[in-house]
Amino acid sequence: MYDLLPIRLYPNENSNALKKNIFINLFYRFMIERTSLIKNGAIISQFVASLNILNRKTFKVIR
Repeated sequence: MYDLLPIRLYPNENSNALKKNIFINLFYRFMIERTSLIKNGAIISQFVASLNILNRKTFKVIR
């Protein structure tokens, strides 16, 4: 799941704008790279788990 977010997150930046940009980037990359969403439930779980990273209070470097 970490390869979907090749971005460094810093807690002192604008949190909402940062989350929005990451979500848009992640969502479109997810939709483009994955074609069979309904067939593969693990990929959907992976996407949801990736979104949960954005809700952490302390940001880390995501590899």
